[in-house]
Amino acid sequence: GTLIIDPGVEIRFAGEYSITLDEGIQAIGTEEEKIIFTSDVVGTTYWKSLNINGSSLVTNNKYEYVDGNILKYCVFEYAQQPINAMSDVYITKCEFSNNLSPDEYGWSQYGVKLSCAFVAIDNVFNNGLVLTSYNALFANNRILADLIMESCSGLIVQDNYFFNSNLYLRYTDVNKIIENVFESSKVRFSYGADNNEINS
Repeated sequence: GTLIIDPGVEIRFAGEYSITLDEGIQAIGTEEEKIIFTSDVVGTTYWKSLNINGSSLVTNNKYEYVDGNILKYCVFEYAQQPINAMSDVYITKCEFSNNLSPDEYGWSQYGVKLSCAFVAIDNVFNNGLVLTSYNALFANNRILADLIMESCSGLIVQDNYFFNSNLYLRYTDVNKIIENVFESSKVRFSYGADNNEINS
């Protein structure tokens, strides 16, 4: 069944290990009692990944959570790839720090990777991430590392704050990148990234 993680739980990985979920996750912490995913050997070993392969996500027409996969008030640190989501997931109020980041091509197995119809709102990404997504919402986040959008369609990237980072667009179309703030940051276009609405 669905993995349910309660507020205040701390999950420590004693090496390069992963958690793979084929039936979903509901990890809902609070502002006072966050759920922490971390390494048990900080400074020498990065745990591998939280792989979300099962269940689904239900939201209303305002992108508010109703049911399904959710990560709320979670902290991810000292991971190679903190989240690798193949199934739809709601990510909110989470923080990603001291994790590995992907290279600018997104080929490495590092950084958050979302390959699904996700909703990500009000998170802090201190490390890089890769989006290969469709019909998803990425809004009100703080991005302090590179964000790579590749093979995306129908993705809304709105009201985010980029600092000292790059937004890479490759093979993406029919996306809306609107009302974002870029400070010491750049949008970089590559192949197949012409048909996007950009107003930031």
